[in-house]
Amino acid sequence: MSRIQIWEPSIKAVPYSLPAEGLVSPVKIAFLSDLHGEGHADCLAMVREFAPDLVIFGGDTFDERVSLKGGLEALRAFQKEFRTFYIPGNHEIKTGRYDLVKRAARATGVRVLAGENALVVIGENQLLLCGVEDPLHQEKVYRAQLLQACQAVRPGRCALLVTHRPERAKDYAGLPFDLVLTGHAHGGQWRFPFLRDGFLAPDVGFFPKYTGGIYDLEGTKLLVSRGLAVKNTRVPRIGNPPELCLITLLPRE
Repeated sequence: MSRIQIWEPSIKAVPYSLPAEGLVSPVKIAFLSDLHGEGHADCLAMVREFAPDLVIFGGDTFDERVSLKGGLEALRAFQKEFRTFYIPGNHEIKTGRYDLVKRAARATGVRVLAGENALVVIGENQLLLCGVEDPLHQEKVYRAQLLQACQAVRPGRCALLVTHRPERAKDYAGLPFDLVLTGHAHGGQWRFPFLRDGFLAPDVGFFPKYTGGIYDLEGTKLLVSRGLAVKNTRVPRIGNPPELCLITLLPRE
């Protein structure tokens, strides 16, 4: 666990706007990824100011090296004020208590999308949220859930896929979703002006391809959060502030 504080300590709120199918009016989503059991107070204040229609936690809210307390406190705090959804990541599986983690998360009142879909009604808008579990130790489960998610999409309806790993980009290319939300890469850990995607990413290694921002995958948009963890990353962040994604989905013209 790194304790070397070589990073920008303040969270950077990054706005993203993009069109989506079937919307009558804009929809605002706060996307939080990779807390790794760390606090949430700064994020909560920023999310309040954004006033989203829903909040999505995109995996690795928990970490096997720390207690579940921090992650559960974050889920409770956001669920108390916002319609909140959560998918697990690879570190939830690494706890060795995966089923317990999912039960504890559900007990906070958040909707856990572990291979599940949710039709969310926001005013006159309908959004399909599809959550796919991480493939760590369960590749067949991941593949089956991804297929199930695709089969749930209907023409003309806004559909979002919430998964965890951006390096699975080939799996998402051309899928019928307006947006695929991921995290995991921690922004490439070290970012420099001449290095667009950072230096190092978990499970990918050096010079990863997808670490932060929006990428086009054969017409499917992939959004990669740089994540929020600072203390509980194994490699310190350099030039890479923790990121809160503030997404606005707009009706297509």
